Amino acid sequence: MMRPLCFDSDEQFNKWREMARIVKPRSYCSDCTPEYQAEMICQHRCLHPYVVFKVANGFLTGMRIKENKKEKG
Repeated sequence: MMRPLCFDSDEQFNKWREMARIVKPRSYCSDCTPEYQAEMICQHRCLHPYVVFKVANGFLTGMRIKENKKEKG
């Protein structure tokens, strides 16, 4: 998988991928925050600007709502 634009380096993305093998998030957007998303949108580095944030199990989680709808229908 190629590094998404929102990561600053291949090293940073590879470290995220190592942890993702343990935690198993839906996607890297799951670990984003509204503040970081807004910064990445301004820098044209956010590939998923429609991600919404919700509290799930006590944790803030980014969810790709439009992608889920596309997958279902």
